[in-house]
Amino acid sequence: MTRDEEASARRLPSGDGLGASAEERSFEAAEGIERILVHCVEEHGLPYERSDVRRALREAIRTWPGNPGERWRRWLSEAGASMDLRISVIESPLADVLKWVEEGVEVAAAISRDGRDEWVVLSGAPRRGRYSVFGVAGNEGPVKMSRSRLRRFLGANDEEEAIPAVVLEPALTCAPAHHERELFGGTNLSPLARLLMIARAEWSDIWVLLVFALISGILALATPMAVQVMVSLVAFGQLLQPVIVLSLMLLGLTAFWAMLRLWETYVAEVLQRRLFARVVHDLGYRLPRVRQDALGGRYGPELANRFFDIVTVQKVTTQFLLDAVDLVMVGVIGMAVLAVYHPFLLGFDLLLLSAIAFVIFVLGRGGTRTSIQESKYKYATAAWLEEIARCPLTFKMDDAAEFAAERAEHVVSRYLEHRRLHFRVLLRQIAFALLLYALAGSVLLGVGGWLVIQGQLTLGQLVAAEMIVAIIVGAFTKIGKHLEAFYDLMAGLDKLGQLFDLPLERQHGLMRLPETEPAELAVRGLAYHMGKRSVLEELDLHVRPGERVAITGPSGCGKSLMADLLYGLREPTRGRILVDDHDLSEVRPDAWRRHVMLLRPGEIFRGSAMENVHLDDPDIDQRWVRSAFQMLGLLESDGLPDGLDTQLSPTGTPLSGSQQRLLILARALVHQPRLLILDELLDSLSSLALERALDVLLDPEAPWTLLVITSHPGVIARCQRVVDLTSQGGWQRPVPLPRDR
Repeated sequence: MTRDEEASARRLPSGDGLGASAEERSFEAAEGIERILVHCVEEHGLPYERSDVRRALREAIRTWPGNPGERWRRWLSEAGASMDLRISVIESPLADVLKWVEEGVEVAAAISRDGRDEWVVLSGAPRRGRYSVFGVAGNEGPVKMSRSRLRRFLGANDEEEAIPAVVLEPALTCAPAHHERELFGGTNLSPLARLLMIARAEWSDIWVLLVFALISGILALATPMAVQVMVSLVAFGQLLQPVIVLSLMLLGLTAFWAMLRLWETYVAEVLQRRLFARVVHDLGYRLPRVRQDALGGRYGPELANRFFDIVTVQKVTTQFLLDAVDLVMVGVIGMAVLAVYHPFLLGFDLLLLSAIAFVIFVLGRGGTRTSIQESKYKYATAAWLEEIARCPLTFKMDDAAEFAAERAEHVVSRYLEHRRLHFRVLLRQIAFALLLYALAGSVLLGVGGWLVIQGQLTLGQLVAAEMIVAIIVGAFTKIGKHLEAFYDLMAGLDKLGQLFDLPLERQHGLMRLPETEPAELAVRGLAYHMGKRSVLEELDLHVRPGERVAITGPSGCGKSLMADLLYGLREPTRGRILVDDHDLSEVRPDAWRRHVMLLRPGEIFRGSAMENVHLDDPDIDQRWVRSAFQMLGLLESDGLPDGLDTQLSPTGTPLSGSQQRLLILARALVHQPRLLILDELLDSLSSLALERALDVLLDPEAPWTLLVITSHPGVIARCQRVVDLTSQGGWQRPVPLPRDR
């Protein structure tokens, strides 16, 4: 949203605001947008009803009033955000849009017919060169259109003409939001259920692989069947010509099998890429919206390491689709052939199936559980090594290096203990599979030889049967590799689930705060409990628009926690937070954060100094960033050798600690929030840098209400009012400190 749009939205009165007739006309005109949203919600199985969609869309229309033909993309994207949809506004050539549709992406576009605006959704890969168009007037279902007809329908002169559109995608593609599972009484998903959910969007490619595997399984039996015929031909001493024909037929079949395997490999590679992209897409949306209290004291960067298990999920999933499915198909078809040869061999099939089931389901009990436990200690080991790397000075102290090594040995010993338990399960499965291989071949040879002697089986059939069983059981002897990969897959999905199961902030509520002046803040009876411990209790505070207030108190009294509550990172146990008479519990978090900014030390990411300030906001001009740096004196130092393009590490180097804090403060100068909360950001600044920063922050023309959490006497002295939190979590009434003015 541009600053002009935001200002326009904020100027709306909180009452009837928009004229009733104009509002109703917008609602009527936007019925097509409502159909699009309902279609997307139903298509992706999201737990929202039509009334939820209508409510969110009408709130968007009230927030950004205007001509539907101009505002529809804004309305769609904002209402979609409340429905767990990720909607990207684009303006691209029609050829590019159709390419995305062919790849399975849903795209919404607007058309004008008979002076009326209509909205349609292009979806689904085209079949026989025809695209599915949903939302065409007078049609309940999708309408099929050729490429040329669709171009004319959208009003494009040619495929290079850019059309305004939006890309419609579910925001959470790997697991539903936590509140959705609670809504349906669900719990965290099992690893296998999670795999099915992640792969759900790739079923079209998976079905292709399964069909190829079926054909490949049939063709894999071409050699045994050819050998059967060859033995019969040789035994009867027939001519050479049939042998040559048989060999050429076998060559053709095996060549076709090889081509199928090559195509399977390509499809599996595409599937790996899509799985990786899908998980990144999900986590890229999910992690910024995770509730702060959901981390439960866990270290976020270490928790994010679970993402690397996507490599295991990629490779093992495609490995199973390529090899394990082929093995199953060969086994099923091969056993069917054996059953046709003789009823005794049907009984042999049943015994073989029972033995295989015994290996997998009986001997494999505990395999998934022990693999998950092993994986937990693997990550515990990595977490400790990260701690050693994160605190280099600490572990260079006397005896600290020895402590680091001892702790590493301890976590490794726990890992090895659980690895040993897991391998015990794996070893007994492999041992029984090898025993089965020896017994199956021997038993079949004995029984088959007796049947040949009795004249109930031909020599060629016996040879073919031996080859088929050798293929089945021989591949089964490699079960150790497949089973270990399966257990690794389950453990990897369990680790990814730790990220997918993090509860998210609510994504619904009011989308606007109508005032343009600095925010007015009122806190009433605010309380927050951590378990049974009360951290904040009965907080009451009123901050007038534009007021500059210092928040002080002893360490641990809840100052930073109060900042979290005001910013919306945590939900209060009890009480209300009102901004301009709007209860924050009724405002969508992202809408509130267009008006508020919470700044703390250390929040620097890898990127340029400019990127760390503008945060990719398209409405922020480079000149504003440079001006903010000049106001804070950052351009006068040697810490930015390449100016605004200086690359910063996650630790903030090459900037000094004071310069890093000033850079973080520059974000506020550029983004200009209505409520600015500084959490001990100013306390470690040099006297010169502090005075410079305070001059900017306390400027009467600054557009914000300011809350400064601080223990610095110089900061406290310059604020208009001081509020002191007690160590018991109680509340002392605001008392202004005497100051010379």
